[in-house]
Amino acid sequence: MNGWASLGEGGRMRFQIRVNPETLHRSDQGPITCQVWIEVSGTSFPEESWSDFAVVILGWWIEGALRLVLEDSQSESFPFMDGAFSFELARANGGQFRVRLGRRCVGPGVKGGKLRGVVERITEESVQAGVVVSDDLVRELLSSSNLLLRECRQRGWGGADIDVLAEAHRRLALAKREPE
Repeated sequence: MNGWASLGEGGRMRFQIRVNPETLHRSDQGPITCQVWIEVSGTSFPEESWSDFAVVILGWWIEGALRLVLEDSQSESFPFMDGAFSFELARANGGQFRVRLGRRCVGPGVKGGKLRGVVERITEESVQAGVVVSDDLVRELLSSSNLLLRECRQRGWGGADIDVLAEAHRRLALAKREPE
């Protein structure tokens, strides 16, 4: 089973990204935080109302999703900035991804049979695992990033992190419009 746990009913999980725009805050240095977490089949991860650098991590997550959707990658890690939490997606059959939620750890990485320095990976003590449909992932990423971008514009906020998220959002939206 390659370290992936399975759930009942084929393991398909409901995947949602939760962003609370009422908690948006911009520090004097510019980073934007708010409550952001994911819900997978009713389980909040890392926890409900988790506070993090939402604009930055959603930009990272979209870039990872793009690599999966465009089939440039077989698996991707989607980290949170605060804490050692991450979720991992790996390509499965039929437009689905295996998902695993857990804590990140750092250790030696092997790539192509050669030691390649230090990599992050999710520990075997995963919180939960199952299957997420590609379209659900993309829809959640587009919706949550659109909400954040709209809220930032309404507040008159700009900056590099917002620009990166806006460009990633645009590229993911275009990628999903192309015929598969």
